[in-house]
Amino acid sequence: MAQFRPRRRERRDEPTATTTAAAGRQVSVAAGAAADLARADAGLVGERTPTDHLGTIGYDAACKAAQDAGRRPPSRRTFRRWKQQGRIPDDRTADLVARRAEITRLGGVDGAARQLGRSPSAVYDWRAGRTKSLRPDAQGRLVDAQVAQRLVDSGVDVNRMRPTIHFTADVHARTDGGNYDYRMAKSFDFGGPQGLDHTQMSRQQIAALGDALARDDHARVAAILEEHASVNFAAFDDFDDDTGFHFDGIRDFHIDWN
Repeated sequence: MAQFRPRRRERRDEPTATTTAAAGRQVSVAAGAAADLARADAGLVGERTPTDHLGTIGYDAACKAAQDAGRRPPSRRTFRRWKQQGRIPDDRTADLVARRAEITRLGGVDGAARQLGRSPSAVYDWRAGRTKSLRPDAQGRLVDAQVAQRLVDSGVDVNRMRPTIHFTADVHARTDGGNYDYRMAKSFDFGGPQGLDHTQMSRQQIAALGDALARDDHARVAAILEEHASVNFAAFDDFDDDTGFHFDGIRDFHIDWN
């Protein structure tokens, strides 16, 4: 019987995003796949809300934040209403409340100064709103600290735990320098029984995946999944824009950390 070999299909012009996979190689991913992951449950706690910030700093510090913003301090009744509604009506006060909460989570002014690589006086100025923003290097360290804390709050230890992941993807299977392009729908299960070594992510991939999820970097999450699906789950020798599995869309995404 003659073998059926799918003919090469013309590439459609689809929106893409450029990112890096776990191994550090730059690749392009379909914007639709990243958008699908943005709507999926990543297994992590969500973004902190004003209720979280107010609960972290308490009433007295919220009053100081309002004063720093040039506003009248809230009454205790107003403070309780802010917490219940999860909303601080004045944007300037809300910003300074969030800054105070972040500094508190970093161990206070001295702890934040050490982690951000800034002087305590610079941290005081930022907390009080006397400076508009942190320097780029300090802002990067703050984001890194927020990412690490989000993983801790979610009970995820990427150095010890492994993800079990299930999803279905609309796949482009590409080989031969992109000349062979076959499309299909395929279900994936990563991190199953330990005997199925090809489904297990490496520690490097797990760390990269956890970091990307905690940053809400959905394009990089897609690239990491594509890379693992190509090189470990399937039998591709390499993974780049013209080789391996590439996802147009992702659905039924579910992840557990164990």
